[in-house]
Amino acid sequence: MLEMEFSRPSRKDPATILFATIPFEYLADTAAVWAERGIRGFMLAHIMSNWDSDVWLSEGKRRTVGKDNPLLQRTKRMNEVCREHNVDRNFIKVAFYSHLPDWFDDAGWARLLENFRQAAVFAREGLFRGLAIDIEYINEIYDLSWKDYQKPGYPLSQLREKSEERGAEIVRSMLEEFPEMEVLHLPQGPECYGPLATDLFRGMCVEMADRKAPGGLHLLTEETYQKTNPDWLLRYAQDLDVLTEEILPKESRSYWRQRCSVSFGLWPLGYYRDILDEKGKFLTVGNLAERSGVSPRTIKHWEDKGIIEPDMRTEGGFRLYSEAYVFLCQLIRDLQLFGYTLEEVKAVSDDVRTLLAIEADPDSFPRAEVEKKLEVMLEAIRALFGKMKLLREGVERWEDLLKKKKKDILALQAKNRKREKAAKEASDG
Repeated sequence: MLEMEFSRPSRKDPATILFATIPFEYLADTAAVWAERGIRGFMLAHIMSNWDSDVWLSEGKRRTVGKDNPLLQRTKRMNEVCREHNVDRNFIKVAFYSHLPDWFDDAGWARLLENFRQAAVFAREGLFRGLAIDIEYINEIYDLSWKDYQKPGYPLSQLREKSEERGAEIVRSMLEEFPEMEVLHLPQGPECYGPLATDLFRGMCVEMADRKAPGGLHLLTEETYQKTNPDWLLRYAQDLDVLTEEILPKESRSYWRQRCSVSFGLWPLGYYRDILDEKGKFLTVGNLAERSGVSPRTIKHWEDKGIIEPDMRTEGGFRLYSEAYVFLCQLIRDLQLFGYTLEEVKAVSDDVRTLLAIEADPDSFPRAEVEKKLEVMLEAIRALFGKMKLLREGVERWEDLLKKKKKDILALQAKNRKREKAAKEASDG
């Protein structure tokens, strides 16, 4: 996988970073070759695999903290050689493979924060550029509807504030040891997961902004893996950039613009697995946006409002949609043009999704219920036809009015030019 930075004019150091499992000695031996191919760095797994890993537990053997750690010595030698060849953006990749401690579990979070603190020490001493944090594998905990949050007495009303606080704590624990580090965040959590992923990211970015951390926080996209259309990629990056600014407080936005970036994830040899629905087809958010003409940001907004919801999610948390969602997204967009409120749009969307479910498996619904639902949908269609009739009549009225006004403007324009010509002739005489 490649990560290619969508750089701002103020950032003069864009880079291509390769995410690969590669032996450290081999990387050192071939650093010049990678540099010739345009690779500026690597995201390296298996140094600190999971958030609960002990980075000093040397290759699964005994725990050695500091300069005598064998793994630190190997990676430091690797980075020294890499820097000689300008392959100077190597990162330790840490994933959330297992559930984080409960957001309110202070003891559990103390252990997690200490692990990240030690990872930052290792990165600093091992001459890494920073850490890449992959949050995708536990996507279910980012939704407020997750089962653990529904237990009696759970402080759900405080959850979003607490998740933002935890994001800030992760960054704080690292920057206290390695102030210059860069932090990579993958994938684009604010765009593709639930609200707690957004809050976690916001906490990270606000903390970095408050500390004026020079390395910046960089969003690495996975929605772009198989995209090759430059216009689509640019629009996607711009939409994600705007979305990110909107979720940050005003005082942190200048830091995002000056120090941070959106970086495209690419999979040049093809994605490593097919993601298929029951009919052998699939649409990711990017596919759906491209096909329907609606931005990923808008689709995310509709999901947040409950207007649409994905047919399924991958193990990594990516939302997948059936082919019917292309029509549904176009319908929703048109309904908004007709002046429908979000509540009215949701009602129509619910009807359409019910119709799709009935078409797919009519025998799973009682006949009386099917009849009732279909009659409701027919009434909605009649209402739409009525609005379309009014819209056509309005368009015709506006067409007549605009034609008349255009004629009047052209007449006034000709009269004004005639006056100007007469005045010029009088002054010349």
